[in-house]
Amino acid sequence: MKDHVSGEIGAAELDPLQFRRTLEARIRSFTIAAAAVSPVVAPALGEAISKMIEGETLIRGPFVESLPDFEKGESIEQLVSEKVLSEKWQGMLKKSA
Repeated sequence: MKDHVSGEIGAAELDPLQFRRTLEARIRSFTIAAAAVSPVVAPALGEAISKMIEGETLIRGPFVESLPDFEKGESIEQLVSEKVLSEKWQGMLKKSA
């Protein structure tokens, strides 16, 4: 999977601070472009809009959510032996081992 912050494939962790900086820079760039003020036609207005947007905090955070551990249950072997799962599940385990 491609990491949307670093662009590297298979990045293990997402740095929430770097993500915030990257996201804010992209939002800032988009907002300036969406203002549709040509720096050629109205350079003073374009500069004023850029300065105004640059001075604003567009994102608060980072927001980090902590989730509790997934509650672990019985193993596949136990569920097969209790007839909760089909015996075909045992075959899947042997192939992946």
